[in-house]
Amino acid sequence: MIVGRRSCAVAHAGAWLLALATTGVLAAGGCHRDIRLFPGTGGTGGGTAGTTGGTGIEELGSGGRAGVLGGAGRGAGGGRGGTGGGSAGTGGIGGVAGGSAGISGAGGDDHVDGGGGSDGSTASCPPVRMPTSSGPTCASTLETRGHRFALCMCSNLIAAARIRTEGYDSTTNAWDEVSAAIGTNGALQSTAEVRAGGALYVSSTTPGPGGILAEGHVQAGTSLYVGGPLDQISSNTDVGVNAYVAGDVSGDVRIRGELYASPTSSVGSAVQATAIERELVSIAAPCDCSLNFVNPPAAVAMANNQNADALHGFSPNALMPVIAPTTFDLDCGTFFLSAIDASAPLTIAVHGNALLAVGGDVSIRNGLSVMLDPGASLDLVIGGHLNVSGGGTFGTGPQSAPTRFRVWVAAVGTVVLDDMPTIGAMIHAGGSQISSRSGFTLYGSLVAQSISPGGEVDIIYDRAALSAGAECGEPTASLP
Repeated sequence: MIVGRRSCAVAHAGAWLLALATTGVLAAGGCHRDIRLFPGTGGTGGGTAGTTGGTGIEELGSGGRAGVLGGAGRGAGGGRGGTGGGSAGTGGIGGVAGGSAGISGAGGDDHVDGGGGSDGSTASCPPVRMPTSSGPTCASTLETRGHRFALCMCSNLIAAARIRTEGYDSTTNAWDEVSAAIGTNGALQSTAEVRAGGALYVSSTTPGPGGILAEGHVQAGTSLYVGGPLDQISSNTDVGVNAYVAGDVSGDVRIRGELYASPTSSVGSAVQATAIERELVSIAAPCDCSLNFVNPPAAVAMANNQNADALHGFSPNALMPVIAPTTFDLDCGTFFLSAIDASAPLTIAVHGNALLAVGGDVSIRNGLSVMLDPGASLDLVIGGHLNVSGGGTFGTGPQSAPTRFRVWVAAVGTVVLDDMPTIGAMIHAGGSQISSRSGFTLYGSLVAQSISPGGEVDIIYDRAALSAGAECGEPTASLP
């Protein structure tokens, strides 16, 4: 199965003009039963300061939301500067060269404005691009190429708690049990249920024992691909279509279609299939977690060197710490923060296509809500670790627009998702282990090194990821 790909030619707001010195991209591949999966700117002349305290509700200056020449100052009550030198909204602080940071108005949340002097329209705001070995590539293109699976692990998948996936489309709200594939480059070992609402790939291409060793129920909504043995010990394995297994097959395995097994594989008497075909089977790795595919550390370094922070009136320490409910506004452009340390609810309101790079850790202890204007997107690139606790929402929220909030984790270490958060995001953490003591629910997609959940994990894959790269000319990807 080959996914066609083209590099995106659209540049993102000046910050990605630096040359990159990285290596290799995804390799393309084909099939023997050789199963292969890969291979704007701120305005000038802001409004003047308002005089009275606001109520925390955004009010418009004389030119409405920041105009072409208007500042985008977020004020005490959240007011914005008007066009040309118009006055700020009630309680607002006028923007200077794209806006300055405001403080909370009476009864309102703190507001820190990262907005520029754009009109908020994404029509003139180019897509975000990420550094790769082949040069800057649209983030949405990388999403389409690298997030065809609901869950993809670059080493072993060890399920001590139930893992289930199902599919839906955030653009149509249609649900299914065929698009939410699970993949692992290593082995699958389970003592709890692993249920894929789509295909299940276990390539066994990493060192160590390969294949599936299952004590819990295993289910593939469509086909099953195993690059080693399939040993169902104490429950049963259900396969919705065909099974392709490179090693021995044993236990209670029920295949609605055909079993394709290597000529030397033994097939147990309890295995059920419409037919057994003998041929060589090899399964390529489904997940690409390398810096060749995407290089988040380079993205952080580049954003640190060239960003629009000063133009838009906030410092790299703007969200260190967040101790009161705070709204952080971003318009089109590239921004950099040293770290995010939020013990109070944090909202990031995005009015264009924005890249927010964080040099250190992102710690969210009371929820992060990402509010996207129509057509807007946010790429959050984390140089350190991601730690989410306290439950609540992280991201866009259930069924909203997870394909337009992408999280790229650069650090090699652990991503912590504690206290059963509900996540709306496409998370790419190729060097990180996912730790979750209580489990989590994720709308979107997750790529990581490994996962060790202590509670149940539900991943609802957003099929809109398959066509996300269309804005940069990337063909719609096929399901695994």
